[in-house]
Amino acid sequence: MLFRSKEKFNIGYPGLVSQGYIFNVGFGLSVHDISYNAIANLSYKNLTYGEPVYEGDILFGKSKVIGIEVKKDGASNGSVQVKTTITNQNNEMVQDAVQAFLLKRKPQ
Repeated sequence: MLFRSKEKFNIGYPGLVSQGYIFNVGFGLSVHDISYNAIANLSYKNLTYGEPVYEGDILFGKSKVIGIEVKKDGASNGSVQVKTTITNQNNEMVQDAVQAFLLKRKPQ
């Protein structure tokens, strides 16, 4: 880690990146694919952090739809639950969480 950062980014002793920053970067990675058309972000739950992130690390996001809730009363909106996992360049889990979004339902 130290040697890669030193050679690639000229960072001799990479600093630890805050979890708040990782939270925002992680969910920012998923906006275009998942919540771009959402009416609202409803919740975040089961947030866990894994390996620490240092300056020079490269982050990747992967999301999977784990649930869809559509009301039977003819409501025009529904919610979608998505699990997002953020990994580093070594494929180690950095952050894992479940998000819920409110989406407009397609007409049937």
